[in-house]
Amino acid sequence: MLRHRGRRRTAPGVYVEARKLASIGLRVRRGCSYHGLALNVDMDLEPFHRINPCGMAGLAMTQLVSEGATTDVAGAARELAPLAVAALGLEWNGIWSGPPGAAAIQSATSTTPLSVKSW
Repeated sequence: MLRHRGRRRTAPGVYVEARKLASIGLRVRRGCSYHGLALNVDMDLEPFHRINPCGMAGLAMTQLVSEGATTDVAGAARELAPLAVAALGLEWNGIWSGPPGAAAIQSATSTTPLSVKSW
């Protein structure tokens, strides 16, 4: 069970106490939008100690498994997708879409956060 959740106006994302669990980004440049969502599920957090995550020195990162969750990347994506779609006011039929042969969920590596293609 996740404890206190919070937010920071200067660093959008999802926090558990002072630790960042997920990052959300949006940028519009030259008429194109760039957007992303990174949810730390079960990964090696050590690389975050060598950088300033989100440009913030000393920002502690966390992941679902460190907070007591028992899921993997695919399970987290299955649970997150309908919630994200509903929050955007959209309807989703539960089917992943994309180019033929493309994987809807990109597997996380030890240093790569969850990445789900746009629906």
